[in-house]
Amino acid sequence: SERVSILSLDRLGSSGAVSFRLPTEESAGRLVGLGTMEGSGAGGLLLVATEDGTIQAVDVKANRKAWQLRHERRLGLMQAWTCGDSGAWLASGSSTGHVALWDVRYTLRLFCFRTAAPIRALGHATPPPHAPAYSLDAAPTPGRPVLFLGGAGGVVTGWGIGHAVPRCLIALQPAGAADSAAAAA
Repeated sequence: SERVSILSLDRLGSSGAVSFRLPTEESAGRLVGLGTMEGSGAGGLLLVATEDGTIQAVDVKANRKAWQLRHERRLGLMQAWTCGDSGAWLASGSSTGHVALWDVRYTLRLFCFRTAAPIRALGHATPPPHAPAYSLDAAPTPGRPVLFLGGAGGVVTGWGIGHAVPRCLIALQPAGAADSAAAAA
């Protein structure tokens, strides 16, 4: 059974866990990811990814589905995601290297692009709006998020998503890793 139990840290050691059945469709398949979405607009949602490519946000307090995103299964299993601080967007990464950016307010996929390696981890950072200007072509845009994708071989790439077409701004590789791994990312 797809049952989740949630225990508040202040109740650690007690029997006060909240337990509920995930509101997923039977055809969704097995659970492949579980996380949270915090942020000023999100209100603390539980995120659930299933085999069919669905990502659901569950309002735990109300025990109901808040929204649902449908990622095409042919684009791979969702393995990682990161959410904007405002709770308005979510970026997801898949086992086939696809990255999708979603506007969760309207459950719309804004764009999808593919990288060379499966996405193992995903995070983001937003340069401050008044950050110093860079003269490099591949510099982050102040106030616009940069997605950091963790892929094979420990290579991390940073992608600017504040433009019509995402751009790889930086590739970081562990010391001793082959340059070909970073070039492929």
